[in-house]
Amino acid sequence: MGEIYQAEDLVLGRRVALKILSPELFDRAESVRRFVQEARSASALNHPHILTVYEIGQKEIDGLTIHFMATELVEGTTLREEIYLRRTPLRRLIGFLIQTAEALAKAHASGLVHRDLKPENVMVSADGYAKVIDFGIAKLAEPRTVAEPESDSVTMTREGNLLGTVGYMSPEQVEQKSVDHRSDIFSFGCIVYEAATRSRAFEGDSNVDILYKILRESPPPIVG
Repeated sequence: MGEIYQAEDLVLGRRVALKILSPELFDRAESVRRFVQEARSASALNHPHILTVYEIGQKEIDGLTIHFMATELVEGTTLREEIYLRRTPLRRLIGFLIQTAEALAKAHASGLVHRDLKPENVMVSADGYAKVIDFGIAKLAEPRTVAEPESDSVTMTREGNLLGTVGYMSPEQVEQKSVDHRSDIFSFGCIVYEAATRSRAFEGDSNVDILYKILRESPPPIVG
């Protein structure tokens, strides 16, 4: 939902990543809300393995309101590239996974659920640090007592669309139920499986097939 540029902070003299809301989404209130939410969610978390947000704002240019977010610049690769393109050894991948788990623990301790954890949303810097990015659909978990029934309400990006990425969604996301930190743990488990096997935990001929497998089947056993 955004375009990312490398930019320079002229005041502090540092390079930053500048994320700008895509022009076609300027007039969509839900897209603007999610863009702002991503910045607020990430900026509330101070952790070495979570992308640091420096600034969020908007600027009027030629009558258009440009929404932007300035973050630390992570020069490196995604975890997916580490798994498939670089063929990084499992021992090193485990280090990145541990760092990712630490970032999730911080988010969950703050009551925040990422809801879209996948290899593309974990950046690996050139000096070997994993950074969890893209809190665009993150949500503050709402605690409920045991006596309270689980809400059947559905939060979607647009009417009829599931939140999350097919192949990494938890069963609760597939069924459009409310989620908590356990949903992220399920997604993280899918990533761990993928790092260990270099294949996805849930695969199919279509998205519907994959969603069915998430609900009804277990991933193929890992043969050592």
